[in-house]
Amino acid sequence: MTNHQTPNPLPENAMLVDATGAPIAMMNIDQMQSDSIALAYDMARNSHDEQALDESSVRWLNKIGADAFGYVAAGALRTMTHYILDPTLATVEKLAPGLGYRQMLDDAYRNAATATAVTPEAVDAPAPSAATGSWGELPDDPAHPTPGDVTRFLIARHTLDLHHDVDDKYERVTTAATYVNGLGEQIELGPWSMTTREARQLAAALLDLAATVDARNS
Repeated sequence: MTNHQTPNPLPENAMLVDATGAPIAMMNIDQMQSDSIALAYDMARNSHDEQALDESSVRWLNKIGADAFGYVAAGALRTMTHYILDPTLATVEKLAPGLGYRQMLDDAYRNAATATAVTPEAVDAPAPSAATGSWGELPDDPAHPTPGDVTRFLIARHTLDLHHDVDDKYERVTTAATYVNGLGEQIELGPWSMTTREARQLAAALLDLAATVDARNS
């Protein structure tokens, strides 16, 4: 006889406990998984609208409660990463490999990890001298790309006015680009919300890709 039962099936419910281990709520596993999937796609479909994202978070928090929200959000994060972000990155890599988005993610992770790590070198590092300027007064990057430097990509105006941001804080910077393919068709890329450093990296990657395309077509 064939056994079609799932080995080691998940329990129907899970007990939520507080920091002391005391039970505080009961959560249905199937419902949690369904909510995680719905939350992931709800956030993804509103990724371009920060107000809608905030409203979505509040709506889900009120719907499932604070005790379960963390578990549902963790499941939603994995769903979004594996089923939405990864296929999207794979598509971008296939259509525009020169953008190097996966490398950007690696760089962003390392920047975030090192920013939160306290090391003796970081603690003992000397303050910037007057000759180099203070953190908030660094000069504009003279190599920063402008639309005049680009042949096949038009970088949006938002990217032109960026300044150095040593702390790489999120400043609601938005940037976009228009790609002109070999048929003369314009393909809109973005807009993306990012830090100033990420915007510069994106602009540099677009310039590199434009140079590669122009060299190939010349």
